[in-house]
Formats: sequence, structure tokens, C-alpha cells
Amino acid sequence: MIYLIYAILEFLPVLTSPDIFIALGVWSRTYLMRGVLFLVLLLSFKNWRPYFLVFFSLVVSFSVDSIACLFIDPLPKFGGRVTGFFGHPMVYAGFACIVLPFFFYKALQENILFKKVACIAFCFAFLVLLVLNGTRGAWLAVGASFIVMLLFFKFSFKSLLIVFCIASSIGVGSLYTSEEVSSRMKTLTSSEIYLKSERILLWKSSYKMFQDHPFFGVGLGAYGDQYKNKYIDNNAKERNLTRAHSNIFQLLGESGLSGLIGYLLLFGFLLLNSFRNFTKFKQGIYVVIFVSTLCLFLQGLTEYNLGHSAVMKFYWLWVGALFPLSLYLRNQNENWNSL
Repeated sequence: MIYLIYAILEFLPVLTSPDIFIALGVWSRTYLMRGVLFLVLLLSFKNWRPYFLVFFSLVVSFSVDSIACLFIDPLPKFGGRVTGFFGHPMVYAGFACIVLPFFFYKALQENILFKKVACIAFCFAFLVLLVLNGTRGAWLAVGASFIVMLLFFKFSFKSLLIVFCIASSIGVGSLYTSEEVSSRMKTLTSSEIYLKSERILLWKSSYKMFQDHPFFGVGLGAYGDQYKNKYIDNNAKERNLTRAHSNIFQLLGESGLSGLIGYLLLFGFLLLNSFRNFTKFKQGIYVVIFVSTLCLFLQGLTEYNLGHSAVMKFYWLWVGALFPLSLYLRNQNENWNSL
């Protein structure tokens, strides 16, 4: 029901779009078909094993994509940032935001020493690749999400110290080994660079679109044309951008309040549902659902990951597999190790 409401709210801006056929294409791809994967998966199987196979396949595919980062030369336009098979750093960063919370959870909660060490090693390696990936929004999202996960459980000072040392060694080591990473890290603490960044100019333009068209935005599929021809800032250097590099500002400008409310309603429900189930049933799988969703949402504050087809399909398959698994574990009063 929530997803139906979300799809309807995202559909309303189609009716006011300059080109309704383009708008319908954007709506069906971005707001309907990708999420349908979640609904189809929920209704496809009668036992937990196929869902575990989907979940396991997603973990393996991300691991293979991470290995590919070491061998695939990044495109020159991305300045040496690792990208994986899809060839774009934002896509790999989106995958990492979804999967890394699982490895971090297992590293913290696994009781079998061999598995615990393996998960710590995987988590460390993937974090290094994420740093070398250079997506600043993903750095902040993963860091904040890991802190949130720690709040779900009680850890000793020693455990927290180990986590801090690992994170610090990754960050400091990457700064010394990659000039690109070092320069991008500096932008996080430089107010001058921040205020002059292209993203800030984009967000200002998106807000102006919202002020002119508060309810339904400038129309689905019309953001690029409206930005370049009417709303672009005089100080903007990249004058052919078609995305706002933020889910919030993209929706504000393109879909207005209708689109933004639908988006916040859907992801708010996913976060609330998983958090409520964890507090009620104390199943760790709900922590993974919550933190993966939160991490993707936080990355979306500085990146239009809602528009990345591969990332969103991956996410809907991820939660589409985890929710049925959570139900099985809950009914059997089991934990992850029983799978």
C-alpha cells in the first residue's frame, strides 16, 4: 500500500510535464519498474532458501565487482577513482552503501572466530576501495551509518577502539597513497570550496524551480532543459548537467512536494518498519535492513542515486530478499548462523 501511494505521488508530476511521453518513460523506469522487483520477489517463493540464494548472490556480485576495481582502469574523466564493472564511481559507491552494513554487522556480531576475522578482513578491504572510489557522499553516509549500527548494540571500549583504529588507518593510509583522495578529502573541511561547489549551485537552482512550481515541479524529464535554459546559476562552470546530484533537490525541482513526500514516505516507512521490528523481535537482520536503507538514503542527500538504475535494482532485490528471510528467522526464533 505504501509503495502504491509512492508510485501515485510520483506519477502526479507527469500530468504537468512539458512532454508527457518523456515523463511517462521517466516515471515507469525510475519510480515503478525498479521497485516492482521488490514486490515480485516477495511473492515469488514459498520458502526461505530462494531468498537466501538471491541475498547470497548479491553479496558475491558485490565482492566480484570489488575485485574488478583492482584490475579495471578507471576512465580518465574520473581522475583515477576506482569504479568496478559499471565504469562509474557513483554506482560502485551505491553498491557499497547497501552491502557494507552487512559485513560490518557480521564483523561485530559473529561469534565464530574464523567467520569474524573473515568479515573484518572483507569490511576493511571494501572500506579501502570505497575510500579510493572517492565518492564523498558515500564516505559520510557509511561513516554515519556505522555509528548508528553501534548504537543498536552495547560494545566494550576495546571493541570501539578497534573500530576507530581500523577506520583511522584506512583514512590516513589512503590520504598518503592517493593524491585524488587527499584532494577530495580536503573539500569536506574547506568552507570556501564548499560554498563555491557545483553541487551548491545546482541545489540553489533546484530550489528556485521548487519556488516557481511548488506542487509538481518543472515536470519529470524536464529538469535538464529547465536548468540549462532558465535556472542555471551565472557562476556555474558545468553548464550541461541534467541531475541535481541530490535525491531531495532533484525531486524538489523536478517533482515538487508531490515527489518529495512520496519519496520520504516510502523510505521513512522502510526505516520505521525495520527499526520497530528490531526493537520488538531483537533480530539482527532488521539492523542490516535499517542501516543499509539509511546508508543509501544518506548518500542520496548528495547524489541522485535514485536515478541510478543498477543501484536501485540492487537495493530492491536486497530488501526483497532480506524481509522474507527476517520473517523466517523470526518464526523459527533463529539468527543468521542458522542459514
